[in-house]
Amino acid sequence: MPKPERHFTDLPSGFAIEVRDRVLCVEGAGFVTRPMAEEALSPFLSGGSVSGSVLPDSVLVDLRNVSGYEAACAEVAQSMLSQARGIGFRRIAFVANSSILRNAAEVIAQHLHAPLHTFASHEGAQSWLQGSSPGVVQHTVTDPTSRPPVRA
Repeated sequence: MPKPERHFTDLPSGFAIEVRDRVLCVEGAGFVTRPMAEEALSPFLSGGSVSGSVLPDSVLVDLRNVSGYEAACAEVAQSMLSQARGIGFRRIAFVANSSILRNAAEVIAQHLHAPLHTFASHEGAQSWLQGSSPGVVQHTVTDPTSRPPVRA
């Protein structure tokens, strides 16, 4: 694996958001604040869309280049996840290097019954969003409707 030009902690803070093939791609970098997260996601949280694009039905959240975030960002994530099905998102793939961040996303999504899976790799997330099997890539299902029933 080639060495990156800059370490993720040196990247400028911000979000890159675009819709590609009906997938809302949200890529964060640097230190994320609540106002940054709200601004980036506001068109979707208000029921709008990105101008000139087809409404996405899936979301890819890539936070591998995020060096840190304000605690209040969890409220923004919670708001989006609580509205996910109503907005029309059928799958949300969450990618992060940190297992702590992935676990936090899983806990929030589980309580809100959001259709979220977490991944350690971008490739695994993309494969799952396209309906393919993620293979050996770590992921966690947090949508209770996709789990087999538990028997006593």
